[in-house]
Amino acid sequence: MSSRDELTKNILDYDIVVLTETRCSGPNKVSFSNYNTVNSKNRLGSGGVSISVRRHLEFEILPIVGTLPVGYDVICVRTKNFNRNINIVAVYRHPREAMFRRDLQPVFHALKDNDNDSIILGDVNAHNMAWNCPNTSKNGDLLYEGIIDRVSYRQLEEAWDSDHVPISFTFDAYPEIYRKITNRLSTKRTDWSRFGSLVEKEIEASLISQVDLFKADLEKL
Repeated sequence: MSSRDELTKNILDYDIVVLTETRCSGPNKVSFSNYNTVNSKNRLGSGGVSISVRRHLEFEILPIVGTLPVGYDVICVRTKNFNRNINIVAVYRHPREAMFRRDLQPVFHALKDNDNDSIILGDVNAHNMAWNCPNTSKNGDLLYEGIIDRVSYRQLEEAWDSDHVPISFTFDAYPEIYRKITNRLSTKRTDWSRFGSLVEKEIEASLISQVDLFKADLEKL
């Protein structure tokens, strides 16, 4: 079984799939049946990210505000038809470039205009023994200090024959069921007893008003 066939089989249980270091560009883009996929430009050729979303789920691409440093490939999307919509950000950072706290500011600016929760994930080549790397790098320390008090995670045991370990998220969100809008009136839930009482009161009030007007006209004669 090829790596692509294995991946296609393994993603069947997931609605949204994020891949990093795809190394795909031009016509050779990531794609899966029954998914809509967005691919990054893969600016240095050896990186690249993609986000694949099941076709019954609606989403839009969020534009990056500003310029990302060289060596970053990023895609931001926002779901549109969930009961609670979310932002999903896929990031790849090339290991040859230095990492700084300010690097992802353009991404944060892209997310600040909506109130959705955000999931930022990917491969930033920041090694740390805290997430089972054999050693800790300077970039790993920098990333650890920035996220240690903000996130919790669980690493899957199955690595799918790769040195990149998969991470699975489950969250309480589901697509809203589409309801066709119609101008057709329905009387299935009409409370006919209450309707009759309201009509009777309106008729009585109208008759009383008409009688009062008639009496007033007689008095003028």
